[in-house]
Amino acid sequence: MKLSYNSDRKVLGIEDDLKTHQLLMKFLFAITLINSCINLYGSNWSALGVFKIIWLFVGAVSLIVLYFLFFKESVQKEIPIDAIDYLKEKTVFGRARFTLKLKNGKYRKLASPRTEEDLNYLRNILKKAGVTIVR
Repeated sequence: MKLSYNSDRKVLGIEDDLKTHQLLMKFLFAITLINSCINLYGSNWSALGVFKIIWLFVGAVSLIVLYFLFFKESVQKEIPIDAIDYLKEKTVFGRARFTLKLKNGKYRKLASPRTEEDLNYLRNILKKAGVTIVR
């Protein structure tokens, strides 16, 4: 992940492969939802079996994940600073995770920094841009 801040345009630039990753996730969950619908389409609903319950569960999970991927996560590469609400930093299993909360209600995940230098660079560039950091 590469971060850059353009002070002239007041834009935070993020270079990572999140767009490709999210496209693959959308494709796989859509295929899973279609597969679930096909398996449930011609079934007899008078008797609920174990496989019907499993396919209902898999279809519901796929639908929920697709909702979050389409409506709650962003993959923008250039984000205006005035569109950022805050940066959320949390530690999970000893690794720092960063998420930008945008003012339109979406979230933009950032890749975890690999070294302490990358972590300090991330914090400094966001402080320079005037983004509030929430821990």
